[in-house]
Amino acid sequence: MQSERPECTWFVKPLHERPDFRLIAAFLWGDLHNIDSDGDSHNPASRSWTWLYLSSRERAGQRVDLGMEEGAEACMRIRSEVPWLAAAVAYFLAMEGTSQVRRGDDTAWDDASSCVKGAGPFDLGAAMERARVSVWRESTLEDPYPNLRRSRAPAGGPS
Repeated sequence: MQSERPECTWFVKPLHERPDFRLIAAFLWGDLHNIDSDGDSHNPASRSWTWLYLSSRERAGQRVDLGMEEGAEACMRIRSEVPWLAAAVAYFLAMEGTSQVRRGDDTAWDDASSCVKGAGPFDLGAAMERARVSVWRESTLEDPYPNLRRSRAPAGGPS
C-alpha cells in the first residue's frame, strides 16, 4: 500500500567519500538501535557506497533512502517521508564531507546550516555527539567490526 505522505528530498554535493553507513544510523538513533539496512557497500566499513536504505525497527515510519545522482552535478539524493529525517541525514553528510546541501530541485546550494530548520525538534547536537563517539568511527576495510574488539576488552581496561 502506498503512503499518502509526500517524500522530502535533500541533495548533498560533493560527496566523494562517504562515512561508514553505520555512522548514519548511530547519528540518527545510536549504535545499539535496531535497524534494517540495505545498500551496495562491498564491506560494512566501505566509504564508497552509492545507495543505502535505513529503517528503524523500533520507531515506525522512520526510513530514509540515499542514492547517488549522476550527471553534470553528481550528488547524493536523500529521501524520506519524514521531513526531519531527510534534513538530519543531509546535515550529517554535509558536516562529515564539508559539502553543500539543497532541498528539492528548486533551491540553491547552501551550507549544512540550511538543514537545521528542516530537522525540526531533532537534536542535531546530541546526534553529532552520538556519531562522534560511535564505535563505527574506528572501522576500516581491514577491521570492519571494531565493536568486537571493544567487547573483548578486559573489565576496567581500555576499550
